[in-house]
Amino acid sequence: MKTELVQYGALPYVVVDNEPLICLVTTRETKRWIIPKGWSKVGMPDSTVASREAFEEAGVSGTISEKVLGSYEYRKKLHAFAYAKCRVSVFALHVDRQLLDWPERRQRQIAWLVPHDAANRVSERGLANLIAAFAYEEV
Repeated sequence: MKTELVQYGALPYVVVDNEPLICLVTTRETKRWIIPKGWSKVGMPDSTVASREAFEEAGVSGTISEKVLGSYEYRKKLHAFAYAKCRVSVFALHVDRQLLDWPERRQRQIAWLVPHDAANRVSERGLANLIAAFAYEEV
């Protein structure tokens, strides 16, 4: 029986002139564009995990929704030739602060993008759809 891996992600956003901007980060190894995400931690609410990952990976903080915005699946590379299906539950993070220095600043790039560009930049179709749906609801 295969076990589905589960991660928790944040969709960091700000609203400028009535238009949301989405913060994406690159992965450390392949430099693909993604949202900040990570594994559950014992005793920590899932939304807090997502918020902490956004701080560590993108240097952003703010108000995280306690309600799951949506989820998507992707193939997680485990090592050279092994992959597993991973489901990411995503929480919206309304950003009110971005640091100039943060834990993973030298390992990742970040970009603030309009939703259409953010959806086009990510490679996971489910994440792209989630970004597009969020932008539609947010505006």
